[in-house]
Amino acid sequence: MKLNTGARFKKPKRKETEIQAEILNLLKRRGIFAYNSKNQGTWNAAKSCYIYHGLQGVPDITGFLPGGRALYIEVKRPGENLREGYFTKAGKYIPGQTDFRDIAIAQGTLYILARSIEDVESALPPPGVVYVWCTAGEPCAWAIKTGGE
Repeated sequence: MKLNTGARFKKPKRKETEIQAEILNLLKRRGIFAYNSKNQGTWNAAKSCYIYHGLQGVPDITGFLPGGRALYIEVKRPGENLREGYFTKAGKYIPGQTDFRDIAIAQGTLYILARSIEDVESALPPPGVVYVWCTAGEPCAWAIKTGGE
């Protein structure tokens, strides 16, 4: 029997929910309070549209960093982008994920677009941080607790 060694196998795409679960476990291990925002809509067959629950554009994970700074993490599968806002046929503007990102960053929160757990690990402050502060348009800074304090 001859094996086909030249065959290429497609690696299955990871589900967004799997990546979210890994990120939430990482945050829990790091002692960072965070939860899944569960902001997806439900399909309304009678109206043939999605009915959204809550504010559109809110990221998948919401949390608080040491010192109380807000943390927002939007999880996307590799290759996917943030949703843009749009106008309905009636002229009503529906905000998108890019709108929320821009507002969150302008307010000095830590906003992370994550396609993997590594994206979150590289953006989070190191373990031992007791306070995080962010200035709009600048990278976040943090204070690390030392033995004498």
